[in-house]
Amino acid sequence: MASRHGKDGGGLRRRDFMAWLGAAGLGAWAGCGVRRGDAPAPPAIPGVVIAYDPLKSYPYRGWEDLYRRELVWDRVVRSTHSANCTGSCSWKVYLKDGIMVREEQAADYPPISAELPDYNPRGCQKGACFVEYVYGAQRLRTPLIRAGARGEGKWRRASWDEALGLIARKLLDNVYQHGPDTNFFFSVIPAMSPVSFSGGSRLAHFIGAVFLSFYDWYCDLPPGEPLTWGVQTESCECADWFNAKTIVLWGSNINATRIPDAHFAWEARYHGAKIAAVFPDYNGSSIHADLFLGIRPGTDAALALGVANVLVQAGKIDVPYVKEQTDLPFLVCTDTGRFLRAADLAAGGREDVFYVWDEAAGRPAPAPGTMGSSERHLRLGDVRPALTGTWRVRGHDGRELAVTPVFALLARELAAYPVARVVRETGLAERDVRELAALLGDRKPAMIIHGAGVNHWYHNDLINRALMLLVALTGNTGKNGGGFNHYVGQERVWPEHGFKQLAFPRGAKKQRFQNTTLWTYVHSDQRDPQLHGGKPPGKTIDWYIRESVGRGWMPLYPKQPDPARPTRKPRALIVWRANYLNQAKGNEHILRSLWQDLDLIVDVNFRMDTTALHADVVLPASTYYEKTDINTTDCHSYVHPFGKVLDPLYESRTDWDVFGALAQAMAKEAAARGLTPYRDEELDWTRDLTRLHDEWSDGGRLARDEQAVDFILGHSAETKGLSYAALASGPKRFQA
Repeated sequence: MASRHGKDGGGLRRRDFMAWLGAAGLGAWAGCGVRRGDAPAPPAIPGVVIAYDPLKSYPYRGWEDLYRRELVWDRVVRSTHSANCTGSCSWKVYLKDGIMVREEQAADYPPISAELPDYNPRGCQKGACFVEYVYGAQRLRTPLIRAGARGEGKWRRASWDEALGLIARKLLDNVYQHGPDTNFFFSVIPAMSPVSFSGGSRLAHFIGAVFLSFYDWYCDLPPGEPLTWGVQTESCECADWFNAKTIVLWGSNINATRIPDAHFAWEARYHGAKIAAVFPDYNGSSIHADLFLGIRPGTDAALALGVANVLVQAGKIDVPYVKEQTDLPFLVCTDTGRFLRAADLAAGGREDVFYVWDEAAGRPAPAPGTMGSSERHLRLGDVRPALTGTWRVRGHDGRELAVTPVFALLARELAAYPVARVVRETGLAERDVRELAALLGDRKPAMIIHGAGVNHWYHNDLINRALMLLVALTGNTGKNGGGFNHYVGQERVWPEHGFKQLAFPRGAKKQRFQNTTLWTYVHSDQRDPQLHGGKPPGKTIDWYIRESVGRGWMPLYPKQPDPARPTRKPRALIVWRANYLNQAKGNEHILRSLWQDLDLIVDVNFRMDTTALHADVVLPASTYYEKTDINTTDCHSYVHPFGKVLDPLYESRTDWDVFGALAQAMAKEAAARGLTPYRDEELDWTRDLTRLHDEWSDGGRLARDEQAVDFILGHSAETKGLSYAALASGPKRFQA
């Protein structure tokens, strides 16, 4: 081929250029085997300059040392994050010249057993960048007092003494003029930082304030669990996923929300488990599943009940388990729908002794292990409970009572969910519904990993219970690799006893507690939307709330002369470790009603979040890397520390120090006013608030964060013998 420059025009032929590229490329591929300059120089091309090896004569190479220096540090501190992500990951934080330069996942979790994969390393990319947040522009640096209208964004800088004095005076005014139950404290789940939680809860305890609930407020709570099992949330630690033969990811996108733990599910799959994914979207976890069920949003209960119906019809239930471990054999009076009780059969009989139909004896037999039973176990012995049938028994008043087992009623209810109906409502294919039933019924142990998305629907308690029914019918609860496992927050405080003693020293009976959702509803202008769209059939949610408050079934603070028509209003709200306003449903209603009744709103925070923006006083809190605490979760069985990587920046303080200082300010103000002890009749407690700090700090024995950590560890059976100093060397597993 002739050159474009002419036959003899000094041009470069294509074959010559390619030969040069090949030689140069070979040198690059050979790496350190070819010295710089060994490759042939490129042929000259008229009008074209080829930049070749610019570093050969580059005048300044010192910039390379900047990268080398990133890998040099003065010391490493063990710490973690308090973001309620459930991860509870131990991190190593590296410091150079007193500045945090990087974070690294810890990889020294002790193995649980040789049969299980371990937890190493543990962390995600979200946790690896918290250093940037500590030094970020959004940090609160000084106490602030509102200088304009709430939410207007006008603030003035204040000293700690001024801010704490303002808060102390208002809280004391409320105690003596309006009652201690007009002061309210709100913080979220304690396991992620129990010392920080306890700093405020302890102060609320000693001044008689009301502590607001949290799990219901941000709508993570699976209410089906406390209603059915009597526990707030029950779940296995994530290593147990590996023991499963079937895993159903039901609304829990573990690749996005359980990042440090997802590998246990995928390792279980490599180990032979089958994974089904029930989601409206085809997400990052769905792509790895053996069976994907792209369900129509809000139809989870229909799918669960349909699968339960298939299991019952196909005889794939665990009959011995159902008879012994569930209430499905309990007898129900068909005319009233109530359990048959000892009080029905004999005058003066107990209301909490229930019965099964004993096929061996042909008569009702007391079910062992119920609340009123003398037997504190579930073993059936010679009793053979029936699951179907109807019988007549004679009551103590001579009447005949028709009775049938709960299971018979359940089977009748489930029959209303044939596969055809499930397909119609959920949008799923019939074969997929049946395959899900086969996985749960045939491949055991089987578990459901549940996420919070399902909890955000009305009647979510019934959705939870429909899913729990599946693992109960198939005998998959209470077994390694099985069960209904709900993960949304760091729910599990492993050293629980010590934590409760620290948070509420005189016990729960001496503490005012309040359901936040009900409290907010009653004290704001929020109303059930059903009230605004015409009267629906039946009773509204509003009706039930008013009834529960009016009859005293649910506590409402402040206490009201007439609970049906509240007249006393809340007066102060203190928020820390939380964002109450952002987590509200319909916060525009709160801002124009409840918020206007509150005389004082305080937010303890390291950034200006939604609640802080609408507060009266904002106190700067230290970040996760600037405090001393511990961290646990239900996702694993280890305890590890918040190491104070550096002292709190600017004028920030740890949560423990903030509430200790507030206790001092209140005690000083009470003494200056000459306040006599306050008699709290409801809790039978005479409160001398001039001694508040002495009580809060237990006479100085709990003045520092580290002392509080050691108190929790030392007063819990799971961590007896451990100390904060011992945790600094790495995560420690709780003692069984």
